[in-house]
Amino acid sequence: MSTVQCSEHATQTAAYVCRHLFLSLHDSLPRGFVCDVGDESEYPDAWCSVCDEMLTAGGGEWTDDVSEAAGIRLLCASCYRHVEALDGLSKA
Repeated sequence: MSTVQCSEHATQTAAYVCRHLFLSLHDSLPRGFVCDVGDESEYPDAWCSVCDEMLTAGGGEWTDDVSEAAGIRLLCASCYRHVEALDGLSKA
């Protein structure tokens, strides 16, 4: 597992979320929290409901367009859990 240095939580396990979930850290707005059911890692890559709709419309593939729109961001594990808690976990 890779780590990241968080200004709030110090050194933590790295996690990745879409830019919309990343924004939830600042405005605390729930946006849906979706991750791959097949990913058994402790902090599976996650995306919001809007990104999930784009992913579904694209046939379930992370195309360049979907990836660009999602704008994946790096978070620490504690920030990831905070964002996850806003909506609860939904596995795709």
